[in-house]
Amino acid sequence: MYIMTKPFKIPETAEASTWLSTPPDDYGDFSTLAHHFPDLFAAYVRVLHPAKKEDATGQRPVRWRTVAEANGTTVHRLMQWPNVAKVDFRAVRPTTADAPWNRIPSEGNLSPDIAAILATILRQFTSTPEVCWFAVWEGHGFDNKPWMQAAPLTNINGLGCRLFTGPIEVATESFYDFPGLPYSANMWWPDDRAWLVMSHIDLPSTYIGGSEDATEAILGESRLEAFQAFIDDDVTMGSDLINPSV
Repeated sequence: MYIMTKPFKIPETAEASTWLSTPPDDYGDFSTLAHHFPDLFAAYVRVLHPAKKEDATGQRPVRWRTVAEANGTTVHRLMQWPNVAKVDFRAVRPTTADAPWNRIPSEGNLSPDIAAILATILRQFTSTPEVCWFAVWEGHGFDNKPWMQAAPLTNINGLGCRLFTGPIEVATESFYDFPGLPYSANMWWPDDRAWLVMSHIDLPSTYIGGSEDATEAILGESRLEAFQAFIDDDVTMGSDLINPSV
């Protein structure tokens, strides 16, 4: 027996994720957004994960736009972090001490504050905000909680994920208790499938598919750095054809 103090539940099966499951021999082209989303939504939006500036007073988020302005690079909807920051794609620190950032944007991990903003917006665009589903990649490798191992396993686009359920506010929860670094769900959606949120493990952006009204609400939220996206967009580093790579 174990006691789970988290505000989400463990479903009996992973049936709620079957609409997203992809056969192992049909993963498609990883480089496009279509690889990650069923082509069911009217519109899409990309939310950038902020970089951070850490000093003696703590950490503060830094927008990609701020980094672009400091480097003389161009802000556009397909921009990629290494190109904007003028660093090698493997770099985790800036090349100059006066850079406006010193921590790279997180990959596959939506910060609780941004998740809370998205949850508040998206609650308005589903009839089932109290019944949502949360898929968490099982490959992080630093969690051995019994409740994680008890969750049903599903395959989504080649990734083994554990499935959980709960109200939309669960989006702000950490599914891995790594010290000082909460880890969000990698995909979440309401039971009525009105929208889908995806924070892929290899991407420093979160993509949302939904109605035009839902995506417009996200684009209009000043606390988010968001851009319109399209189903055939290239989501890899090769998509930034405006800012040269290092």
